[in-house]
Amino acid sequence: MFHTFSQEELRSCRTSIESVEVWARRLIHEQMTAKYGVDFVHKTTANGEFLIKTDIRSHIDSMLASNQTRFSRAVDTLFL
Repeated sequence: MFHTFSQEELRSCRTSIESVEVWARRLIHEQMTAKYGVDFVHKTTANGEFLIKTDIRSHIDSMLASNQTRFSRAVDTLFL
């Protein structure tokens, strides 16, 4: 499908996708922070289960630790 697009059309698509990604990250961060607090990544429910799966939490923690200046929010470490 994309092979029929011109370079300008591809750039436009890429810009739109990047805008959606920025918007989605902001929305996820704001909603999760409002509902569960700043450390929502490590938040547990009343029955002791984490909100976020272990492998995702580990990825977030390692990315934040190794790239402290690159990522300002946990959600920025994820691929959406």
